[in-house]
Amino acid sequence: MTGRAVVEVVRQNGVQDERELQRALDEAAACGGGRVVVGPGEWQLREAPLRVHAGTR
Repeated sequence: MTGRAVVEVVRQNGVQDERELQRALDEAAACGGGRVVVGPGEWQLREAPLRVHAGTR
């Protein structure tokens, strides 16, 4: 898949926030880059840092 993606990520109760955020970053990268829009709320990151791929913001 190529092009630019806009991926929205919404906080999921019971799901580790960093996994959902990383999934969105990876999805945007798979589309050739793009933007990840983070929804409102408190996000808790407990594990390793997130990887932001080239072309993704």
